[in-house]
Amino acid sequence: MNVLSDLDESQQALLQGAATDITLQRGDVLIRRGEPGGDIFLLTSGQLEVVDSRATPEVILTVLEPGAVVGEMAFVDSSPRSADVRACTDATVRRWGQRDLHKLLRAHPAIGSRFFEGVARLAS
Repeated sequence: MNVLSDLDESQQALLQGAATDITLQRGDVLIRRGEPGGDIFLLTSGQLEVVDSRATPEVILTVLEPGAVVGEMAFVDSSPRSADVRACTDATVRRWGQRDLHKLLRAHPAIGSRFFEGVARLAS
């Protein structure tokens, strides 16, 4: 399940059109703990690992598979990133910038309500 699953095809197309794809090589860092949050990411291929780099040795908290959403809480409340996220294989993620995505969701309330319901489900 991801934040797009409750949208119809035209809504998904509109949301997808607002995103950019990022290609990561194994070991590339997508998110660093403590950095300002805001952008939200959808893993479309490969795997990402969520890492607690405060520990020595570092601790891999989880490995994310395609369909996983990253950064949803920082998107909602603009909080700093809570962990590092890096590619553990070559990966592709879809990125929505916070400002642009908020603007799109305000302009299309039906998409906005379903999108935030999906984010709420992920967060709970």
